[in-house]
Amino acid sequence: MWPVRRNALKNQAVLLERNRGIVRENLKVLEEWVHQQPHITWLKPKAGTTALLYYDFDLPSTIFCDRLMKEYETLLVPGSCFDIENSLRIGYAFETTHLRDGMNQLGKFLAKLEQEAR
Repeated sequence: MWPVRRNALKNQAVLLERNRGIVRENLKVLEEWVHQQPHITWLKPKAGTTALLYYDFDLPSTIFCDRLMKEYETLLVPGSCFDIENSLRIGYAFETTHLRDGMNQLGKFLAKLEQEAR
């Protein structure tokens, strides 16, 4: 067995608690952000590390995500991958600063889409 794997297994309780803390904190951060966004709705996850965000623009999710990546260097999974159009899958099991940065970029993109819709 590799030394890293052996150390991880010996310290699994510590690692799991650390990771659960990150996920709990990031879910709160994501929830606050969603409530501030006029074009985003969701059903808050009860478990897991991903959420599905719904948007109200008339734009296919693949185009939405392609533009978001090209224009704002932010990656989300199009809802069409799950046969749920006008939605986006977002993961939140990583550093909070990166999540905040990504949500900031997504917010800028949403504002741009709103401007374009006028």
